[in-house]
Amino acid sequence: MEDTIEKQITVVADRLGNQPRSARRYFDAAAMADPLARNVRAEAVVKAAGSISRSVIG
Repeated sequence: MEDTIEKQITVVADRLGNQPRSARRYFDAAAMADPLARNVRAEAVVKAAGSISRSVIG
């Protein structure tokens, strides 16, 4: 996930005509990636629990 964030920062900086190196100063990809990854995992658990309950009830 950290790599994806780095790539997106580079793409946006390029499109805005900024140096990617300068843009990265304002974003810590590793710090952003951890909470995002936790949210993705938590969402997957909630979805899995929902489909299990639907198949049991349904």
